[in-house]
Amino acid sequence: MLLVLLLSLAVDGQMFGTLKSPDFPDPYPRDTVLRWNLSVPDGFRIKLYFSHFHLEPSYLCEYDYVKVEAEEEVLALFCGGEETDTEAVPDQKIITSSRNSMSLLFSSDFSNEERYSGFMAHYSAVDVDECSERTDEDLLCDHLCHNYIGGYYCSCRHGYLLHFDNHTCRVECSDGVFRERSGEFSSVDFPSPYPKSSACSYRIEVDPGFKLLLQFDPRFEVEDHPDISCPYDHLKITTGSKEFGPFCGNQPPAEIQTDSNVATVFFHSDNSGENLGWRITYTSTGSKCRAPEAPPNALLTPVQSEYSFKDHIVVTCSPGFTLMKWWIVGVRRWSPWPTWCLGAMTTAQSLDQVLSMFAERTSSSSTAAAVSTAVVLLENGRTHNQGLVHLPVYQSLQHVAGPPASPPLR
Repeated sequence: MLLVLLLSLAVDGQMFGTLKSPDFPDPYPRDTVLRWNLSVPDGFRIKLYFSHFHLEPSYLCEYDYVKVEAEEEVLALFCGGEETDTEAVPDQKIITSSRNSMSLLFSSDFSNEERYSGFMAHYSAVDVDECSERTDEDLLCDHLCHNYIGGYYCSCRHGYLLHFDNHTCRVECSDGVFRERSGEFSSVDFPSPYPKSSACSYRIEVDPGFKLLLQFDPRFEVEDHPDISCPYDHLKITTGSKEFGPFCGNQPPAEIQTDSNVATVFFHSDNSGENLGWRITYTSTGSKCRAPEAPPNALLTPVQSEYSFKDHIVVTCSPGFTLMKWWIVGVRRWSPWPTWCLGAMTTAQSLDQVLSMFAERTSSSSTAAAVSTAVVLLENGRTHNQGLVHLPVYQSLQHVAGPPASPPLR
């Protein structure tokens, strides 16, 4: 009658220990199967070596043997007492698990022609240096990795925040408003890879009356997918009621001409990938204005084929004429520019008072400051002396000898 001894021993949480074949150092029994399941805390792996080994030899260890396994993988298979072409012995080999568990299986068959003393093995927990054992493609931490006995932790470079996953570094990037009429901005660290797990919002807000034009740097690289449109990282742009995007891939979008003075650029990145990012250059152009005609006795500079919203024009009086300053001036227009000066009034006077004053054909050179140049600002089809008034009022030219007879008012 054959009796097979089957035993399984769990050794949990011990940082070191010794394993022996049954009855060691006496000969081990026949028909025996014994397994040790070793485990140590997370952050460690197991190192195993043999100080004594003497088992029955056999071709490819078919009879008696010791098998070492970890993560369902056979790390070693030993038998005999000396190394041969078909038999392996531990000798001075050190066997190390990839993680924090390992098992050792001892098996003997039904016969022993000689007396074999078995084995003695020793194991210990070894700290895992997680930081140094990873490749660039398999990094545990986005930026900085710090190892300690039994574990590791991640940290981020200055200006970044550690994501709640404790591995990824992200940025706060949603507080910028660009108000200049031209400029540029980009993904963080462009053209180096942008941060993971981030949601960035950029707002462009120029003066009303201007329209924004957005252009992309040719170096455009945002993580994409071959079959699905931008499921991971993407760039979106909204202007008024219009939305552009999402954009991703390695081809920059075409320039975007908006009909708005406000645009919002939103960029999202997930927790994986290494991509260069993007850069946007924006400019703004004003609405086109009718080309002004110079009023009598005045010169306009600069002379251009067309003028845009917020362009500045210098009006210079001819010799013998003066320009009224610090006064609101009522005029009659039969072209885009005033061609007749009716007179001057203080800010406390009404336009009706001015009309009444000029109906009496009175004038006084002392009521106007004797200056000969003013800067006129084009705004929504109107002109005014910049910084002086806030109404659709026009520059006034007054001859030092008094205004000529005014034409009929409309």
